[in-house]
Order: sequence, then structure tokens, then C-alpha cells
Amino acid sequence: MLKVAGMALIIISGSALGVCMSRELAQRVRWLGELERLMQVLKGEIQYAATPLPEIFPELAKRTEEPLESFFASLASAMELRSKSTTGDIFAEQAEALLGFGGLKERDVEALVRFGRRLGCPDREQQVQTIRLYQEELAAARAEAQEDYRQKAKVYQSLGFLGGCFCVLLLL
Repeated sequence: MLKVAGMALIIISGSALGVCMSRELAQRVRWLGELERLMQVLKGEIQYAATPLPEIFPELAKRTEEPLESFFASLASAMELRSKSTTGDIFAEQAEALLGFGGLKERDVEALVRFGRRLGCPDREQQVQTIRLYQEELAAARAEAQEDYRQKAKVYQSLGFLGGCFCVLLLL
């Protein structure tokens, strides 16, 4: 009886691992889309309202959820407290915290850091152009992430289940 329960737990664990891996792919698609939406808000605030960045970031934090909420909130507080740091340096510091969340890959965070380094210029039109370029980069990354999800999600789920079955067969 215990042997059967153990085998069932191994299969369930393998299946859960596959589901978690496929969920991570879906999370990446979700967060890239959310970043796209927030960049549209940022562009509007800069272009039409001429709002300074330290005032925009708390608003962006209110319009999203974790982990992006804490990212933009910490950006806002770091920009208020900065002494000699540039906007790019602050972006780089705060973006490191995003690596462990929601399936964002290292290249996504690196793109965000590059965006932050170019965002801090004083010219409003150049900031808007920087946001447009980053939006295009986000759209391409999201399309790639959606394709990854479409191709790999079921494979991960199936491999998790089959991996659990294989482990049970090895133990028999």
C-alpha cells in the first residue's frame, strides 16, 4: 500500500514540475505584455503631461502588480534618494530583483536596463523615442515568448508526467 502511494506521489511530483515549467513560460508572456502596457502609459505621461520620471514611477507601481509593482516603487524611492546616481544606474540596481520573478529571462532584464540607461536624458522627444524603441523590442520579445509557450507548454507537461512514470519504473 505504501509502495503504491509512493509511486503515485512520484508521478504527481513529476506532473507538477511540468506544469510549473509551462506556467513559467506563460508568466513571461504575461509580464512582457504588462511591461508593454506600462510603457504606453509612461510614453503618454512624458509626451503629453510632461511629468518627471520620479512622479511617474509611483503611478506605474499603482497600475500593476508584483513583481513590477515593487520594481517601479523602488525606482521611485531610489530616484528621490539619489545623490550622484544616474537613472540608468538606478534602473540597473532595481532590475536585478526582477530576475527571480515571473519567468522573466536575463535578456529581458538586460533590455530593461538598456532602456533605463537611455531613458534618463533631459530631452522629452528623445525619451519618447527611447520608449517607442523599447516597445518594439518588447513586442518582439513577447511574440517570441508566445511562440515558445505555444511550442513548449504541452511538451513540459507531458515530460513531467512521463518523467515521473519513468522514475516509478526505475524503482520497480
